[in-house]
Amino acid sequence: MSIIDTGWHPLVDGHPPAWASGWGQERRQGVFIEFTLGDVTQRLR
Repeated sequence: MSIIDTGWHPLVDGHPPAWASGWGQERRQGVFIEFTLGDVTQRLR
């Protein structure tokens, strides 16, 4: 069973936004997307 609602989720087509440096789905914590600025990466859930 997927925890991504394919009816609306922005990552469902496999293409993250242009500003994203990484993205995915973790078993326990769910979907995330990352952006990097300089040497710092911020992960959003």
